[in-house]
Amino acid sequence: MTRGSKTRSAKRIAALLGGAVVSVGLLAAAGVLTKINRDIEARQAVIASGPLPVSKVVLDRDDRLLRAFLTTDDKWRLPVELDEIDPVYFKTADRI
Repeated sequence: MTRGSKTRSAKRIAALLGGAVVSVGLLAAAGVLTKINRDIEARQAVIASGPLPVSKVVLDRDDRLLRAFLTTDDKWRLPVELDEIDPVYFKTADRI
C-alpha cells in the first residue's frame, strides 16, 4: 500500500466511526425523548383519573407503621396529610 491509500483508509475509518457515534447519540436522544413523552402522558392520565387507591396500613398504638400493603394496582401509596409533605418536594415536582 502506498502512503496515500493508507491516509484515505484512515480517513474512511474515522468518518465511519464518527458517523456511528452520531447515530448512537441520535438514537439515545430519541429514546430519552420517547421516555419523557411517556412519563408526561402517564402523569396526565393519573391526574385525570381522580383519586388514587391508598395502601392499607397497620399501625401500632402510637401510630407508628407496622405493616403496609400494596394497592389493588400494585403500588405503594401510603396515606399522608398534605401538611406532612415537605414543601421542597412540591417545588421540585413543579420543575419536572
